[in-house]
Amino acid sequence: MEEENLVQNWIDTDKMLFDTLVEIQNIEENDRKQAKLAFQRISKMHNLPLYPEDNENGKFLSSVYETLALLNYLEPDGDIRGHVLSSIFNVKEGYVIDMSLVYQKKNNNEEAPADFIGIGYKGEVIDVLPIFVMKEQNWFDLGCKYFTKEIYLI
Repeated sequence: MEEENLVQNWIDTDKMLFDTLVEIQNIEENDRKQAKLAFQRISKMHNLPLYPEDNENGKFLSSVYETLALLNYLEPDGDIRGHVLSSIFNVKEGYVIDMSLVYQKKNNNEEAPADFIGIGYKGEVIDVLPIFVMKEQNWFDLGCKYFTKEIYLI
């Protein structure tokens, strides 16, 4: 049995989303620029938090930026446009990235290391990556723009 692609299903059933994606593809040929436009336009179209500070009252489990950082880390060679759409979809639907996958990639263990205090987020717009902040480290000194102590595990 074939696994359902939830993001593709969303694109196929949401005319406004589909039309926006077609418009973005017609405006810009460069994949990275398309991803940046999608990051901004589609997140705003669905009133989703782009960045952690946009998540008023903690209504969402994560921001698009935070989710994108984890997807970029897990699949560094993946299509950035797909990462952006997946990040938006995850935030919209209240899904979070399985942190055991992130920890497995980082330390070959599904749990965070004992001296781990949180994740910093480094990079601009779609060029974001997570930085694993350990005790005695300062996320700001590591070049991060944001820091999250609460890491949701599913």
